[in-house]
Amino acid sequence: MRGRTLQQFIDQKMQTSEFKKCWTNQDNEFKLFEEIIKARETTGLTQTERTEKIGIKQPTLSRLKKPLS
Repeated sequence: MRGRTLQQFIDQKMQTSEFKKCWTNQDNEFKLFEEIIKARETTGLTQTERTEKIGIKQPTLSRLKKPLS
């Protein structure tokens, strides 16, 4: 419908349990990404150093970060 704000749309969709569950899960993912970024900034590690410490390959970490850009 036209004339609604994004927040009004989200509020309406939050009435359905499936949407609410997906929205909450996505929110948790973004919080995790924010924590990863904060940890990197605090430690000053390069992306390569981080991947070595957490045991994943650099392209995997890059893909995880893409949703934030």
